[in-house]
Amino acid sequence: MFILTNEERERLKKEMKEEVLLKYGYHPTDAGLDAVLDSWAAKKGWLIELFKANKDYNGNYQIVFNQSYPREIEYGDVNAFMDKLYSFAANKAKQEEISYDEWVMDGANYKYYVFGLLTKSEMLPVYKAVDWITNGWRPTREIIPCVAETINSICPEMKVHNGQKSSRVIGKLCKMVGFDQDGRYNSLYTRLADSLSPGRIKAKMILSVHPVDYYTMAFGKSWTTCQTIDRGDIHGYALGYHGKSGGGCGSYMEDGSTFIFYTLPVNYNGNTPELEKKVFRNLFHYNGEQIVQGRVYPQDRDGATDLYKEFREIVLEKLFPGTKWNTETGCDICDGATITKGCHYPDYIRFNDCNVSIPDGTTKWKRVEIGSAYHCPSCGKLHERRECIECEDCYDIEREEEE
Repeated sequence: MFILTNEERERLKKEMKEEVLLKYGYHPTDAGLDAVLDSWAAKKGWLIELFKANKDYNGNYQIVFNQSYPREIEYGDVNAFMDKLYSFAANKAKQEEISYDEWVMDGANYKYYVFGLLTKSEMLPVYKAVDWITNGWRPTREIIPCVAETINSICPEMKVHNGQKSSRVIGKLCKMVGFDQDGRYNSLYTRLADSLSPGRIKAKMILSVHPVDYYTMAFGKSWTTCQTIDRGDIHGYALGYHGKSGGGCGSYMEDGSTFIFYTLPVNYNGNTPELEKKVFRNLFHYNGEQIVQGRVYPQDRDGATDLYKEFREIVLEKLFPGTKWNTETGCDICDGATITKGCHYPDYIRFNDCNVSIPDGTTKWKRVEIGSAYHCPSCGKLHERRECIECEDCYDIEREEEE
């Protein structure tokens, strides 16, 4: 049974107050924080004991270890290359008096039409392929069947096949259109190929039930979410919503199921990872029988990467080595496996890559209760305010925003 000692309590209160809450415009008191920590210790105690049993437990409510994961496609570089390719092809087509006026989408099948053709040209299929590749396709590392079929239907000379490296397909098209003769091509293509190439990134990985990590769970490197306590945008993300669901931080902190997985640069060697900006962050919800994986942040292309699977397998093996799990994915699956309480944003039932894992052979299980009413860190009152971690009596949003 977990018991929060007085020494641990005072250390946590000091960090919560001085390193986070006061800096972001809140009004913490000892009495309020005592109420928060009493609830946190009671609800999270069993998860803390689970963490303590792990060889990588750091003594601070976190499991910290180094591991690698697949590198993300650098779409900024990919898009920059596509823009240059499209401009080159458009200028060349203009010189040949070929114009593209519109393309339309018919259901799930893309059909591209070229209108206003002034002169016939053998290059027409190539230009059409450039048009689709630069505007209708978000490249993955390898060609998938539907992409190969579409490109070959537009330009049979491409002879694209399933499993081919996307960078090679793009490179072949560049040669066909003549972009490889452009003086910028070699450096641009090298960056493109590197951006699309497979590889792994070493990272510092953290599993945490540290109370500060819930307050800082939306403090990312160049990203944030609606569940942030940074209502004044101190981090400078220039977001209009300013934490409209910030109460979720308290809701997750005081439930009995939620822990946080996140990554930091592998060279981080400090003792307070909870105060660092997170590279990736993923919430997991576990009730001793089944585990729900929420959305991976930052993600604007859910389903386009294997990070969900990679992070899930890392977490499951770290906490339950050798256990075989059966996983089902989808909003309906997660909805049927969970009970939403409190006032958080339930991303686990809003994004199709979220999933539920159950140990192999399990035939009966309870639904995972996620979220909770939580205590105001200022007065200690139990509340369910969605937009702010402090209750309405302690934090007047309109007044704070005016100031």
